[in-house]
Amino acid sequence: MKRLVVIFLFLSSLYSCKEDGEDLAPNFEGYQYFPLEIGQTSIFKIDSIVYDDFTQEIDTFSFFLKEEIESTFIDGANRKSYRVAIYYSLDTSNWRLQKVISKLRIDLRAEKTEENVTIVPLVFPIKQTSVWDLNILNTREEVKCRFKDINQSFNDYDSTITVAQEEEISLIERKTSEEVYAANVGLVYTRKQDLKLDFSTAEIRSGYDLKKSLLSYK
Repeated sequence: MKRLVVIFLFLSSLYSCKEDGEDLAPNFEGYQYFPLEIGQTSIFKIDSIVYDDFTQEIDTFSFFLKEEIESTFIDGANRKSYRVAIYYSLDTSNWRLQKVISKLRIDLRAEKTEENVTIVPLVFPIKQTSVWDLNILNTREEVKCRFKDINQSFNDYDSTITVAQEEEISLIERKTSEEVYAANVGLVYTRKQDLKLDFSTAEIRSGYDLKKSLLSYK
């Protein structure tokens, strides 16, 4: 009888190991929403509306950003990181280097470092119940993130996830930030709002509303 119990436990452990291995498969974890490969290039259009409380004017701005993964390097923690060049243009023809950032993806999270500040835009595996601090790896104020939508269609993309990075909505302000990532593409859309509202009319008094939309990817 004891021998049968031992055999049962052994077989159970094999089954559990198989399930764990399946859980760690790339498609299950969600790594496809944060692809990293040398030569990967994304062109975005940036549209912003700025509300000036002092002048009572509303200004609009548009420009383009190109993000290109140029090379890899080993960071201070002995991890493979990707060097990403960011180019700026007003018309998508004359690109000017704006800055260089880095990205990496490890088992439990994705990291993005810009001007020596590292943030965590995604965590893995992707679950509806996941909550994390965007600024857990830096000294900035905590920003709680969560997955708002998982495996949903968005524009021309069949499978996307939406990350709500910040949500503070009241009668006097609206501060929101969300990002949409598409499978095997990466970031396809961002919207950030930081607006002050009139308490009595709910009209916008000051602040900005910014959208970042992917135009092309290769």
